[in-house]
Amino acid sequence: MHDIWKGGDKFMKKVSCMIMALMTAVSLTGCSTFAAVGTSSLPDTAVTDGTDPAESTPIAETEALGTSLVESAAGRKILIAYFTWADNTVVENPSSVDVDATSSASVLPPGNVEQMAYWIQEEVGGDLFSIQVEEPYSSDYDECLNRAADEKADGVHPKLTAAVEDMDDYDVVFLGYPNWWYTVPMALYSFIEENNLAGKKVILFCSHGTGGLASSVQDLTRAMPECEVERNVIGIYRNDIPNAQADIKSWLAEIGY
Repeated sequence: MHDIWKGGDKFMKKVSCMIMALMTAVSLTGCSTFAAVGTSSLPDTAVTDGTDPAESTPIAETEALGTSLVESAAGRKILIAYFTWADNTVVENPSSVDVDATSSASVLPPGNVEQMAYWIQEEVGGDLFSIQVEEPYSSDYDECLNRAADEKADGVHPKLTAAVEDMDDYDVVFLGYPNWWYTVPMALYSFIEENNLAGKKVILFCSHGTGGLASSVQDLTRAMPECEVERNVIGIYRNDIPNAQADIKSWLAEIGY
């Protein structure tokens, strides 16, 4: 009887070892599955410069999230600078403007880009700065674009009414603009020339028509070689601006704000 129970003990020990080994294997398998899920959200594809955020691949968003969260946690000071037609023209009779017309809606304050700037400020805080030229543009859509075309062709960077006070205090600059002639208004270059942005993180946002972002992102990036320009750029179609607050909030979350 003693030998029989001794053999039973050996058998039970073997069974116990097998059960423990099986449980360990299951546990390790669970860990491996979790790790795979955790890394699967980090694809190794890159973003094409100038693409609309809706067409961007997630890698830029992931990279931006990694750096921007640190910036936000460090309490870096934020400036939201923007150029909008409404702040750069004079409308003699606002009541005569057809706010439902595509060519006229953004001429009344707040302009399209200014509205985007307000929503950004609601989420991230910071200071607002309206980029304004000394010589206002016409409130007539065609006349305004004709002048913009001439400035682009001649490389004219119009004088601005003011520069940013204490620009050195800012670490992050959100820079907003409309798409004019498939690039940015020339006043954006004036802003870059009159304000030292070297070493700052610059985040672009744009209101546009059917031309999308066009070459605006590339053009501004070339004009700011000493800046870190965020690759995830939001562009909102002008007719969609009134309902774009949620999109802007989602975009800010993607880049860590």
